[in-house]
Amino acid sequence: MIAMRFRESDYTAIKNKAEKANMNFTEFVTAAALNKPITVINGLSDVLKEQKAIGRNMAANRSNIPKHELEILARHFLPQIQSFFESEEGRKEYEEWKAEQAALKAQTADKTA
Repeated sequence: MIAMRFRESDYTAIKNKAEKANMNFTEFVTAAALNKPITVINGLSDVLKEQKAIGRNMAANRSNIPKHELEILARHFLPQIQSFFESEEGRKEYEEWKAEQAALKAQTADKTA
């Protein structure tokens, strides 16, 4: 193990970037120092929530697809999903989806008010 010293402001900035990349401080600094790609996908948590909901629906429907096959599919599609959301087209579609969700939420709130 090697210790490193950082100015407080630099440490805070690096720590924030690591959190945005869903990495711990050491992973982030190591990846950056070795020029490894660091992928940050804004809004991925919303997409993952939707996927979890789909998964829950599949489980509730008693899907006959074995768990290991679903995991294989997930491993196959995740890099493609990440790549899509990093693209200009993906970011645009995600922003459109968020606007649609906000409009639906507003409509629901109006109906219940």
